[in-house]
Amino acid sequence: MKRKKQVPDFIIALKSEDSGVRIDAAIVLGMIGDARAVDALVSALRDENSDVQKFALEALEKISSDWFRSDEAKRQVPDFIVALKSENIRVRVDAAKVLGKISDIRAMGALISALRDEDGDVRKSALEALEKISSDWFRSDEAKRQVPDFIVALKSENIRVRVDAAKVLGKISDIRAMGALISALRDEDGDVRKSALEALEKISSDWFRSDEAKRQVPDFIVALRSGNSSVRVDAAKV
Repeated sequence: MKRKKQVPDFIIALKSEDSGVRIDAAIVLGMIGDARAVDALVSALRDENSDVQKFALEALEKISSDWFRSDEAKRQVPDFIVALKSENIRVRVDAAKVLGKISDIRAMGALISALRDEDGDVRKSALEALEKISSDWFRSDEAKRQVPDFIVALKSENIRVRVDAAKVLGKISDIRAMGALISALRDEDGDVRKSALEALEKISSDWFRSDEAKRQVPDFIVALRSGNSSVRVDAAKV
């Protein structure tokens, strides 16, 4: 009974500047199991300290296995969307995971944007979250709206971002991406070229007969003189 009365104090302790205090507060709130702590514990899932996030999640599971369906969780969706832009990679990863659990369609646009994140774990978590929200997320208007951004991502300095951008464009299958994907067939990285080719096949099995493909013939001729032998081989195939 005494601990029940102290729940508000432990909720306040979740905002302590001392990460150790925040961790202990989350642990105790999980032990008490009082629903009044749900809102504060959901907020703690965005804590900069990964241990605080971990114990906050454990506490929530003890209070209710369906905490992510609560009104408190739904109310904080906008805050987790903001957290997807955190400078802390773990915060971004965990924000994507939480948004996947809550499965609120409001998060779809931000999660699609996160598929272009520089960190691979963030991109993976964002994709998993999108699949939980809707298995057809790539057919959404939001996905279509972001096609130009994924086209830009095909020029990223990060090879894995280029690979994943090509894969997403293949899923969305918007003809606007055809020119950029054909250009990506000359990428210096073999995985990018492979993903671009697979994406093109999804958009159109006759992509090579398109006007865009014809326009890029001179570029593939130049690619035949690339210092990268794999690029030369693939240019010849195209």
